[in-house]
Amino acid sequence: MVSTCEFFDWKWEHVREFLPFDLDGLAVETGALLRRRAVVGGEALVRTLLLTACPKTSLSQVCLLAREAGLADMTKPALFKRLANAEELLRKLFESTLRYSVDTGERWNGLNLVAVDATCLCGPRASGTDFRLHTVYDLGKGAPRSVDLTDVHGGEKLARHTSFGKGDLVISDAGYGPRWFPLVRSAKRQLYSIRPTS
Repeated sequence: MVSTCEFFDWKWEHVREFLPFDLDGLAVETGALLRRRAVVGGEALVRTLLLTACPKTSLSQVCLLAREAGLADMTKPALFKRLANAEELLRKLFESTLRYSVDTGERWNGLNLVAVDATCLCGPRASGTDFRLHTVYDLGKGAPRSVDLTDVHGGEKLARHTSFGKGDLVISDAGYGPRWFPLVRSAKRQLYSIRPTS
């Protein structure tokens, strides 16, 4: 189990530089901190939520660490509910950290290489897909541009993503193709119908 001392060794001040300025306002805006109860504020909530990502740390251990650190005084069910309501907050925090990735990346023929794909996520004893994680990955920078989590009905389609556009060369698998094949065939016909003039 991670100790309180190890928790403070994270150097929170350094981590804080990569996060939005007003964590309290963001936590309220995203619905993660509608009721404060025993949570000090948005920053305390974020620090508590990040504790749940520590290896081999249970919810009861996170509750103990948060209490010892003076961040929050929660029971396991209360922490679980906070986690369940924090999806939008965590997504915004993730997007914020992406802005600090490398400014320039590798280019191919003047274009940014971007890969688009989805991963199926299954819970314990699942009989099929529970969720899909849709990711746009910038190959030149070696960092994701955007991530979207949907239920099983969230299909793989390029129209879902808004993080790529002009100047990007998008690479995707065949799952994204059927809707766009008629457009590609039409474009090829137009291209082949152009003959150079002598």
